[in-house]
Amino acid sequence: MGRNRRADRRTAWGLVTTAALCAAACTPPEPSPTATTAAPTATTAHPSTTAGPGAAADAARDLLADLERSFAGRKSLAAGSGPLEPRFGNTHPLVPDDVPSVTFAYACTGRGEVTLTFSVGGEDVPAATGTQLCDGSVSPRSVDLSESGPLGFEAAASRPAGGVFAYAYYAEAERRP
Repeated sequence: MGRNRRADRRTAWGLVTTAALCAAACTPPEPSPTATTAAPTATTAHPSTTAGPGAAADAARDLLADLERSFAGRKSLAAGSGPLEPRFGNTHPLVPDDVPSVTFAYACTGRGEVTLTFSVGGEDVPAATGTQLCDGSVSPRSVDLSESGPLGFEAAASRPAGGVFAYAYYAEAERRP
């Protein structure tokens, strides 16, 4: 009976740690002061991390920093990173009215594959849906914001063990008043 309690405590501790990391990873950054156009570039692959939550958090932050360097000068609307889970996602509650479309940039590690789906105002955006290998490369996707409302993504990862992810939304253009 003592072994089961110990296992239950470890499981609970792991769930609490995972929840805390996910909550911290999905906070939006400070918006950049100016928006200019810069072509995204691919980044080098990051190794899979299996050393524990601290190492995974560091690897996720590094991957997000690589992603942000790839889109330097672009106006960031939201970003996040964290450990690669079988299912995860995030919803950005409000996109500025003057932004007609965004680039969703995503990268992951761990040698798995992630299927990404998107929604705007509660409606699916099939044109942006697709899969990506978790090899550390940055994959940009354009998402049309013809509908108003929250902008979200959901991801389903195959073989997520030890991997991390990073994402960001960048304004593609702004409507003139």
